[in-house]
Amino acid sequence: MKCQMTITVLVCLAAGLTQPLRAQNPRRISRTSARAGSAAGLAPTTAETNPSGQYSTPDLDDLRAQLLKLGDTIEQFSTLAPPDSVDLDSLHQAESQIKQMPYQQLNLLRAGLSPSKINSRLQRAREQIKPYADQLAQALTHFRLYPGCATLLGTQWPAE
Repeated sequence: MKCQMTITVLVCLAAGLTQPLRAQNPRRISRTSARAGSAAGLAPTTAETNPSGQYSTPDLDDLRAQLLKLGDTIEQFSTLAPPDSVDLDSLHQAESQIKQMPYQQLNLLRAGLSPSKINSRLQRAREQIKPYADQLAQALTHFRLYPGCATLLGTQWPAE
């Protein structure tokens, strides 16, 4: 149960990461995503569900891979977030639990999550955050090349 709760928190956190991005670029919001909640947007379609309720081992391994990819993405995004806003220790613990999760528990998660939708959401989030990350990297380079800029702004940023 603790594993399922950890993964649920990870999925909700990832869905929450895309919400501010949507607010910055409103033309990317579809009517479907505006009506449906983020978690509902990760649910499998009827075609993706298995009537027997038991998913194949490759399908469960794909879900595991997507959840681990989600953790990697959160860790990458954490470099853009304010300090201490992402608990990386808990994230690494959750990733460790996902790696060790038995197929029975993965099957329960798979009933409510679509690996292909997780993948597409992660790709979209990375595409939307890339321009911001590039601008931030450029700003950091500028501050390192011209330390006087930080002094003019009255900051000691970036701290080294």
